[in-house]
Amino acid sequence: MSVAEAVGPEPEEQDSIEKEDELPLDEIPPARPASWPLQIAKAERSIFELHRSWKSGVLRLDPDFQREFVWDPRRKVKLVESVLARIPLPVFYLSEENEDQTLVIDGQQRLTTLFNFMEGGFALRGLSLLPELNGKRFADLEGRLQRRFESTPLTCFIVQPGTDANVKFQIFERLNEGAVALNAQEIRNSLFRGPGLDFIKRLAADTSRGSFRDVAGAHREYPRMRADELVLRALAFIDRGLDEYTGDTRAFLNEELQRLNRHPELHPDLESRLHHALGRAKVVFGQHAFCRYNPTDGTWARLLNGPLLEVIVAGFDRHFPEGTPLSKATATKLLQRFQRLNGDEGFRNAITFATQSTSAVRKRFDLWMKELADVA
Repeated sequence: MSVAEAVGPEPEEQDSIEKEDELPLDEIPPARPASWPLQIAKAERSIFELHRSWKSGVLRLDPDFQREFVWDPRRKVKLVESVLARIPLPVFYLSEENEDQTLVIDGQQRLTTLFNFMEGGFALRGLSLLPELNGKRFADLEGRLQRRFESTPLTCFIVQPGTDANVKFQIFERLNEGAVALNAQEIRNSLFRGPGLDFIKRLAADTSRGSFRDVAGAHREYPRMRADELVLRALAFIDRGLDEYTGDTRAFLNEELQRLNRHPELHPDLESRLHHALGRAKVVFGQHAFCRYNPTDGTWARLLNGPLLEVIVAGFDRHFPEGTPLSKATATKLLQRFQRLNGDEGFRNAITFATQSTSAVRKRFDLWMKELADVA
């Protein structure tokens, strides 16, 4: 039994994370001035051209990306019917990394559907505009309809190679406001592919003892890559520390993910440190790990708090690293210090309001690190 389990009620079953009060987008400038028109190109690409690029390995569709949004057969058929009926499709967003690789940022389900139909993956059913084509696969279409399908131009907005990674992220984030509907981690999942991204995915999916999901609560659900982002946040503060945080959480996490992509040799040590810190958190907090405490009525919040995750994990990594003992008495003191700290207005505000501002991040780190140092 953890120390926390002995002093407070268990949280109710729930499946969400506290919504954080982020800095408005306009308050976070690009890392350097950007010439937007020179970094985004508009192009018309036929379905045939895009399919050929995909088959050759140049155009990349990530099967894990937007994995929760798998289209049903009816939606697939309607898309194909729109193409054959010459109804314009919404635009596609691509990122041209180099001559040999182009990433699809938005439009993966649509392109996957179109390519699948071309390769005979499904027959048309329930058509309303072209009912005479019901039951037909691509190979069954008349030659003129096959040519119409393959030659259909798709409007693509392409971010050019060499664009600064954080500027690129902001471009897609702004596009996201209007149509794409992707969150920050979903954009990272497409823009920053590599061994670091695979590393984060593995840690976020792990359910073994001492893993993130085990400590944060095996009963919780993490829609739309929320677990991936929380793991990345914890690792960023373990790896780079508070001094490298400048108030732009998006850039901070982007840069950490790029670093993990470039330096896979760092992964084993970071994984060990993360698991050790998570284990300390479970010893002290039990099933209340990363939840706020209300000293007024002695209750724990039901929702995970991302800022608490950052500061608790980074704090244990710094002050109670591997080889440092953590007795039951010390764990009890830490829990009591944390509960008392939740009654401090400054700390409470720093994990609740404008939590990504430099002042809020430094405030909660300074206060919790002082408590850890006193007990250690």
